[in-house]
Amino acid sequence: MVRFVLSLCGIKMNKQMFFSCFSIVLLISCNSTKVTSMEVDIYIGMTLTQVIELLGDPNHINKKIIDSNYLPTPVEPPYSDYFSKDELEAMQERNEDGVEFHGKHYTLYEGEQLQRKIENELRHERENLNLLNGVKDTDSALYRDYRESKNRIAELRNEYKELGAALQPKAIRMKPERASIPKGSTGGLTLQPIKRNLNSGITSDFQTPAGMGAMAERFYVKTGMKTVHDNWHIQEGSYVSGVEVIAQGTEIRDVGYLIKDYPLQNGKLTNAKDWYKMKGIGIITDNSIERMCELHWYQCKNIGKVKFKVSRYYN
Repeated sequence: MVRFVLSLCGIKMNKQMFFSCFSIVLLISCNSTKVTSMEVDIYIGMTLTQVIELLGDPNHINKKIIDSNYLPTPVEPPYSDYFSKDELEAMQERNEDGVEFHGKHYTLYEGEQLQRKIENELRHERENLNLLNGVKDTDSALYRDYRESKNRIAELRNEYKELGAALQPKAIRMKPERASIPKGSTGGLTLQPIKRNLNSGITSDFQTPAGMGAMAERFYVKTGMKTVHDNWHIQEGSYVSGVEVIAQGTEIRDVGYLIKDYPLQNGKLTNAKDWYKMKGIGIITDNSIERMCELHWYQCKNIGKVKFKVSRYYN
């Protein structure tokens, strides 16, 4: 607005001149209204010394106008021109005294920078969550990413709260509004290609055949729901993602039954140590309804995956 008015008057002003004038007006306003504590960025435009010289007698400027929690080290002008040596030493000592957070010492400056970093991460993760929210039900890998994003936000919020509790006694307050975003905002983020764990390990994601036909029986899922036709199975051509091992060998309660019910093709029995209880996120269907859920199953080398069942539903 100031630059617009000046332009109407035929006065051209560059960015540095604008902020210099703004600093002068701000200081005059603070002095006239007797504001005793205010953060002023004295590195924009003119130095504080130059501003004071323009204003006249420096004794009329309240020396408490800059309520600084920390000072740069070593102290450089204009701070050294404005505060006494004792005041500078007291401020530096307060800054270096700092806070302890998660077993590490931070100066007040470092603590406030960490606070800003967490706020930025929270904003970004919330935008990412909004982006995934619209597509999470279309693919198990996207739903896995959605859940991980929600968990990450919870972790960041707890970390921010703990850091705020450490900084509050030092008169540095939390400002959660800086970590907020407009409702539904994605911050211009776009959906990246789905990252799948398709290595040959036991915890790799896997895909069901696109046209299963009679093979659908292999991927039959026990749902526990009372339906007329209990023919739920993992959706054709879909992925089961976020695969993890729950238990192995004798840790599996039903391992004895598995060994008995699923012999090898040559008639020999499998070993208990070769059996795993697994879990992952997948889409099941009865050919009319689709549901995202957490699946549990057993698997063994040379036998494959057996006994799929739903642990819990996500939609």
